[in-house]
Amino acid sequence: MSAIAVRFGVTLLLGGLAFSAFAYFWQNPKLLETDGTIVTSSVAPQMRRAGARNLKYEYSVNGMHYTGEGYIRYSTQYDSSFNAGAPIHVYFKRQDPAVSYLIAPSRLPLVIAGVIFGALGAVIIAFSWTR
Repeated sequence: MSAIAVRFGVTLLLGGLAFSAFAYFWQNPKLLETDGTIVTSSVAPQMRRAGARNLKYEYSVNGMHYTGEGYIRYSTQYDSSFNAGAPIHVYFKRQDPAVSYLIAPSRLPLVIAGVIFGALGAVIIAFSWTR
């Protein structure tokens, strides 16, 4: 019984570490960053407090002009930074510049999931080895 638990723990440990490494080095989609300009900015109706805006923005990539829109939450001390005409960083897909994001998608949750599986594997190994 103990040998099976150790194998299972090793599998979780190595699988979790491999998954974390894969998630850390893999970025989907491949994004580049450019500067854009906010065209319109309105308070987000779904938020009852200040600090949330629906933004329409425009940006240029390789001489082509694109527009996008997105939702952003922020601290109210930055309220004036999100008015129409203000500059904003835009993240766009390398292969399809028309697809853009105001905030780059995070891969941190995937890395954390891998670390949790690896830690679980280490705990299983530690408790199985002592028997």
